[in-house]
This record gives sequence, C-alpha cells and structure tokens, in this order.
Amino acid sequence: MKLFLSGAENKKNLQLLIDVKQKYIFMSYLYLKKRESLISNLRENGIKIMLDSGAYTFLVRYTVAKEKGSTVEDPVMNYLGISYEQYAKEYTEFIRKNQDWIISAVDLDIQRIIGIEKVDELRSKYFIPLEKEVETKICYVLHKPDIEVKGRVGKLFRTYGYLGFSKIHDSLPYGKVFSYAKKHNTKIHGFAVTGIEIRKFPFFSVDSTTWTMGARFGTTYILKGGTLQVFDHTQKHRRKTYKILCKKLGIDFKGFMSDNSHEVMKFNIYQWKLFADYMENRWSNKMDKPEDGEVKETLPVSVEGKETLPENKTNNEEEEDEEEFENLALKNNIVIEEGKELDFLQKNNSFLYCSDCYLNEKCPKYDEGKSCSFNLEKKDMGKDSLIDIVSNILNIQYNRVLKGKLVEEVDGGVPDKVLSNELSLMMGLLRDFKELVSERDEVTIKAKGKEGTGVLAKLFGNMGEEDDKKN
Repeated sequence: MKLFLSGAENKKNLQLLIDVKQKYIFMSYLYLKKRESLISNLRENGIKIMLDSGAYTFLVRYTVAKEKGSTVEDPVMNYLGISYEQYAKEYTEFIRKNQDWIISAVDLDIQRIIGIEKVDELRSKYFIPLEKEVETKICYVLHKPDIEVKGRVGKLFRTYGYLGFSKIHDSLPYGKVFSYAKKHNTKIHGFAVTGIEIRKFPFFSVDSTTWTMGARFGTTYILKGGTLQVFDHTQKHRRKTYKILCKKLGIDFKGFMSDNSHEVMKFNIYQWKLFADYMENRWSNKMDKPEDGEVKETLPVSVEGKETLPENKTNNEEEEDEEEFENLALKNNIVIEEGKELDFLQKNNSFLYCSDCYLNEKCPKYDEGKSCSFNLEKKDMGKDSLIDIVSNILNIQYNRVLKGKLVEEVDGGVPDKVLSNELSLMMGLLRDFKELVSERDEVTIKAKGKEGTGVLAKLFGNMGEEDDKKN
C-alpha cells in the first residue's frame, strides 16, 4: 500500500515533505504543468507522484458558478480556455513525458459535468492507449453517476485494472468493493482514506491531507504500535515527553510547546512519514504481484473508439459477472445469495464470508467464496459456564492492561487515555464477576406508604398473615 500525502501545493508543506524524504506525494496537474523548476526538484529528491487531473477543482468551480446563477453554458471550459478534449490531450502528453516519476495518474473524471458517455470517449481515445505505452498506472474514478447506472459498476471492475473510490459512497461499501477487486484482479485507490479502512482492506494506494491539521487545529500525531494516535489542542501537555525527539529532528521545542504552526507541522509530518512507511511494509501488496510469474491483462481493447472486453474475458464470463453483481444482496457488508438466507443460517454459525473478512488471505483457513470455518460450538449458558467465560475475559483484559502500562512507562509516564479506558473496563468486569460468583440471591425493596395500601400490599397481599396462622 502506498500512502500519498496531499497538500504539497503549499510551498512550506512541500519543503517539509522533501525534508523528511517522504516517498509519495499527491499533486495536481493544474499546479505542476508550468512549474519546470519544481518538477526538477521533485525528480532530484526521488519523490514519486500520484497526479490528479484537476477534476476536483473543475467540479468545485462548476458547482459554485451554477449556484451563483452563472449564465455561461460551461464555466469550466470558460476558465480553461480550451475544450475538455484538448485538455485531456495535453494532460496525457504530460504524463507520457514525465512517466519516470509519475507512478499513477487519475483520469479526467468529470462525469458530473460532461456525463458518462463523454468521459468514456475520452478514456478510450486518450487514457487507455496511454496506459499501454507508459509505466504509469491510470486510476479510473467512480462517482455517483456511475453507481446509479445499472450494471455499470460491474462493467468497470471487469474493464479497468485500477479503480478509485471515495469513502462517501455509502451505496458501495468496502466489503463489496474488495470482494470484486479480488475477483477481477483490480487495484483500488482510496481518496482521502486513512482511517481504520486501510488496516482492514488491501488498498493498493490511498491519499490524505490530514497531516496538515496540526497547523489549523493544534492537533498532534503520535505513531504507536503502527497506529497514529491523535491528540487535540486540549492535550498539548503530551508534547512535553518528546523533547529529546524534537532535538534529534531539529524542531524548536519551545515553539512546538507554544503551538508554533511550523514546528508542529514538522513534528507531525515526521510521524506521518513513519506511518506511511509502516503501512507500505505492513501490506505485502499481493494484488500487485503477478501469479506464477505472469502478468494478467486487465485493460480493455479499443476498437474504432469503442471499448470491448479484455482479451482474457469471454462473453459468458461477462454475463455471469453481470448476473452475480446484480443478484448478490449485501447485508452488513456480507454477501449472501438471494433466497438462500434461511439455508445459510441453518448450516452456519457465522454470517462471515472469507471474501468479506479483513483477515482475508492471512487466515490459515481462507477459502474464497466460503463462509468462515471457525464455527465455535455453542453451549447452554449455565452459571458455571458463565463464570468460566467471564474469567477468561478478565484474563484477556488484564493482559491488555499490563501491555498498556508498559507502553505508558516507555512513553515517559504521561497518563495514557487508552490505558485509562482499559482500566475502567477491567474494573467494570471485576464488579460483574464478583456479582456473578456471589452465592447470595437477595432482593431488597424499600418503600414508604400507609399500611394495607399501595403497590406492596397488592403484590404480596396477606402472605405474612397466613404464615402467622400456620404457626
């Protein structure tokens, strides 16, 4: 997984990225195209780029202009001064010329402005032929208009080898995305994605501008155990434990503590650089490695400007994919075939399919298309079995607390919020355990009221009087 850091159009940000030797940066063609000295600087520092076409800028301009009641037919073309086709031609030529340091490039994904058909024409005429000529990978982006057209998402998975998604597409969850990505040998890019998703799913690449938050909101990032911990402006006291690290990195510690934006940014970019390296090493990028030494062709063939299926796809496979894509029902990110829910529930103790599990191929019992093999035997919950279960949970939680305490001490002894939460959880479990093992079954009811009236009298009636008569 490659983590491309955005925000490099700001000169100070770019210099920080260069200073820490960040390998991958996300930049816009609109910004780079006329800056030859900057391009030379990036080359000299060995930085690799994921290049954006400028489509986001176009969409923002288009939307704002329309909201303000612009009478210009196409405000973006008016801004560019050239046609979209000419822009696509110049953009792809720039990629061809600079393919040695542009790892990947986003296609001209302006479906919301010119429509799907026109975007497909530009892809067939400029981007697909380019991809066959250069080493740069072209990332084809899906937007809401693509998802709304029946059958189009399935077609795009079959057609392109590298697709880009935004986390805002609630109608296309990651579980479904990566299930089809694996089936069709498709790489996935996540736009503005650096949350828990990148630890659960094998993205080929992601980008983020979150590292710049320190300058705007006083946020501090600390890499611990492969996770970026975030501390807001109310937790600046945690910075004091990093005095030695600041000295090592050439960061002015007083400026760092007093919230000097530049010093905070220097500290944060160092943490993000470590995080980027960690994530790249964590994922083996199996999707990027050819099987059996062969490279699978996933690009479409262009015939007279029209897209056809890749050579390794047959018409029968296309029909099967289409039928499967339309008929699979997604329930909690788990794929269950329509009409087979009851059968599935009767035969399985788990709702989880291997293709949807984030462990995926790391699991020793992974079997594509099968349900989880770890079907634990269910037992009746008697008191003794409950005590055993809670006891085991307590042992697990106790080990977590001990590890958290070790991390806190190594971190300089500053109280750790995560450890505090784990301690609170353990205390709650201890109270529950104590109540469970208690041999007393006691109910205490306190109430005030006149004799012979009220709720208690109605509940218990003359029970006490009857006992007295028996005696």
